[in-house]
Order: sequence, then structure tokens, then C-alpha cells
Amino acid sequence: MPSKVPQLFPLDDSDTGFKQIFDDKTLDGCDGDPAYWRAEDGELVGEVIAPNLLKRNSFIIWRGGRPKNFELKAEYRISELGNSGINCRSIETSGASWALRGPHADIDGQNGGTGQNYEEGGRSLIARRGDVTYVASGSIPRVIATLGTSNNNSRRLSR
Repeated sequence: MPSKVPQLFPLDDSDTGFKQIFDDKTLDGCDGDPAYWRAEDGELVGEVIAPNLLKRNSFIIWRGGRPKNFELKAEYRISELGNSGINCRSIETSGASWALRGPHADIDGQNGGTGQNYEEGGRSLIARRGDVTYVASGSIPRVIATLGTSNNNSRRLSR
């Protein structure tokens, strides 16, 4: 059974030291399929509606720089049936526009997978919300500790 690990740092909701990467008006510095992505009323909006349904994921990619170490703060809203997420340090998939492979923080409208760490186009699930995992080269992720309850109603996968 995984051990319980205390929170490692206090949460700070201040914006001091943060640089805004979305200007609230345009998609300047971003690259995404305009059929799915737009700026509207101060928000970045991703929307998939019939008859323009997705055959594969289509991300909006921030091209405003190449940060070294960073902390990302974001606010989001999602519809009840929505499925989205945020990729960090991902690479573009060749031969497919706006497709990425790499670390992905899930966001879903049913709140079953929100906050889990997923590898888009790779190993799939890395850590559920609240899990601390260790992934040795060439092996599957192993839960080594928990940060408390996940409040996750989805079925837990066996490891």
C-alpha cells in the first residue's frame, strides 16, 4: 500500500512573478486549428460541434517562447461532456497538424480524470490525481505514495 506523503509546499494564489501568455483578445503566439480554437470574451475557447467532429486530438500550441523551468497557472471551464487537457513539454507529431506527444494533465467534464497525468501518444496513464508515481526506464508507472484522497469517481486501474 502506498505511503502518505505530506504536501511539499504551500499553495500561493498570487500572480506575482507570473507572465501572462494569453492576451485575453487574440490567439497571438498560439497555433491551432481555427475550426476548433478561438479567443472570445477574454477567454481561450476550444469547441467541437457537429458536423465538425474530431477524428483525433487537435491541440492549440503556444509558440511564444521556450521556457526553461516554469509553473503554469490556469483557470478553466468545461462542459459536462467535455474532454480536454494541457500538454507541457510535448513534441509535435510529424504528419499531423496540431497533434502532440508528451505529458498531458487531463481535464474532463465528468471529473473522472481531471488532474491525472497522462502521456499523450505514449505510455497513456502515468498517475491518477493524488498519486505519486515512479517510472523506471522501460517499465510501467508504479505508485509509491499518495497525497490524500483523489475524490475520483472513476474506476481505478490495476497496476
